[in-house]
Amino acid sequence: MSSIMLSSSLLTLLSMTTTVFVVAQDDLEYNKWEYSMPRFRYQSWDDVKDNDTLEDQAEKVGYDRNSWNTFFENPIEVLAFEDLQDRSLIEGSKPSASNPKRVLENMGYSEETWDCWINHFLGYRW
Repeated sequence: MSSIMLSSSLLTLLSMTTTVFVVAQDDLEYNKWEYSMPRFRYQSWDDVKDNDTLEDQAEKVGYDRNSWNTFFENPIEVLAFEDLQDRSLIEGSKPSASNPKRVLENMGYSEETWDCWINHFLGYRW
């Protein structure tokens, strides 16, 4: 077993910038902003198929087995949550939903959870 020595100033910096803590068995809060991780998105398509409502909603926004199991295969994942109202911004095959943002909200996403956990802020313009 190897150990890593960290200076006390580095440990202080790490503790000030990143805090990950578990609040319940099935809920994870991330950083000081507490964006809840959408755990349903991190399960395989085979598990999603056990939930007819989730499967139906996922298909409406363009997910299938491949795009669900492989991040950034669905063109909507490169867009910020706010941009998902405009289907013309979605490149490639369009989701069947006229307003993908609304479907994602019904699935449990918010702007914060989508942009952080799915889009990873790639859709932001800095």
